Amino acid sequence: YVLHTDDSILAGPDDAALDQAIADMRSATLKITVEGTVSDFLGVNIQDMGNGRFHFSQPNLIQSIIDEIRLKAGESAPKTKTTPMSSSKLLSRHPDSDDFDGHFNMRRVVGKLNLLSDSTRADISYATHQIARFVSCPKKEHGEAVKWLVRYLVGTKDKGYYITPDPSKGMEVHVDSDLAGNWDPELAGIDIDTARSHHGYIISYAGVLLVWKSSLQTECALSSTEAELIGLSASLRTAIPLQR
Repeated sequence: YVLHTDDSILAGPDDAALDQAIADMRSATLKITVEGTVSDFLGVNIQDMGNGRFHFSQPNLIQSIIDEIRLKAGESAPKTKTTPMSSSKLLSRHPDSDDFDGHFNMRRVVGKLNLLSDSTRADISYATHQIARFVSCPKKEHGEAVKWLVRYLVGTKDKGYYITPDPSKGMEVHVDSDLAGNWDPELAGIDIDTARSHHGYIISYAGVLLVWKSSLQTECALSSTEAELIGLSASLRTAIPLQR
């Protein structure tokens, strides 16, 4: 039973169990409205694909992000990107660049991107995290990175998160790290974050993704092994409580 303020979802093994739970709540004098099979919850579209498979997506949230940054070029059909971010241009503080011109609200857009990446779009987690690091002092490059990411979302607005539970699988944790992947000797004197490593992890149960995370490490790893161990430690701090 998932409750968020006055919206809730009830799940169970069969219709009889659900009907009994609803009857029990009504007998406890709770005023409830039963709306039948769920198709939308807190802005997340839920599509039953059959055979226990579901698809979750947030096209309305994506459209609000597109509207927020007012994409040009054809208006009705802005250009799209095939990746969430450029693979050749790593983001940094860009101290010598022009300030972001503020033609959209950077904090609000990044907040929406964070909500999207945490809910149904794990594929944009890394790009969103990279951008979010610089919202306090955005430069031109950071604004361009946001527009690149949103152009990727334009072409993938109907995409989302599929779940297909597999009872034969238990809890799984997958971790990877990148030793000082943003290292730039020219910027190291003014941006120590270029020396930090990055890690990401996903945690699943019964073949269903529960948690995904992309993060800059808080301490400087001195080897690839150390970077991997820091990432492993971070993932297990989430996985062990879930397991319990």
